[in-house]
Amino acid sequence: SYLEITKEEFPRLIVSRNKNSKGDLFGPFTSSKKRDDLFYLINKIFKLRTCKKLPKKVCLRYSLGLCIAPCINNKSNEEYLLNINSAKMVLSGKIKELIEELNKKMREFSKNKNFENALKIREQISSLKFLEERQNVERKKTYDENVICYKLREEKLYILIFGISRGVLDSKNEFVFENKKGAFEE
Repeated sequence: SYLEITKEEFPRLIVSRNKNSKGDLFGPFTSSKKRDDLFYLINKIFKLRTCKKLPKKVCLRYSLGLCIAPCINNKSNEEYLLNINSAKMVLSGKIKELIEELNKKMREFSKNKNFENALKIREQISSLKFLEERQNVERKKTYDENVICYKLREEKLYILIFGISRGVLDSKNEFVFENKKGAFEE
């Protein structure tokens, strides 16, 4: 599955299984949990709309502070598209560049004594740093590899073989042998 930014006046971030979709696709994701976590975080950080049809009145998500309500013209199309572009940067792996841009904006808001907006941007930066830390743990590779780990414990030899396909763990095999002299040579 993919994450897709739709082609609408006020685009949405959705989960898509259609590789030939007209929107901007990011992925594929092999882990639905990671995809869903990223989906949730991006919608929360950038307050993107999730409704399929634009309602004529304010929805609950706006009241809870989870959406900036483009449906009631609370934000202009240009402002909303800035959030969409930020979401695209995150999905493209350009989190550091986005954090630098947001730091500049935050300093500008502070300089102009617009502390409320500076605080909102600081919260976005904090969330993005958290997201960046989680993504740095994942391996980004374009090739396949096997990783072999072993542990000698008492009279047993434990071996784990991880099969990694383009940076994604796709298999794990465990073996237990008697630990005797020359166990690796056999």
